Amino acid sequence: MFDMKYHDKATCLNTTRISYWSKPAANAVKFPASYVSANSSEAAVLWFELQKATNGSWMIRKISAMP
Repeated sequence: MFDMKYHDKATCLNTTRISYWSKPAANAVKFPASYVSANSSEAAVLWFELQKATNGSWMIRKISAMP
């Protein structure tokens, strides 16, 4: 995870929320995902942009800390 200072990197994060879906194009979606560390309770949000490929699978186009 990008800037999580107190999260133990050897453990997984829990996803707490995926919300505010938007569809900027017919073959694209954008949304933020909220995470929390089980061992430190530190929280973070990452924005995802996905694009549907010609074969029908969804590919991650961008992951960022800001929209």
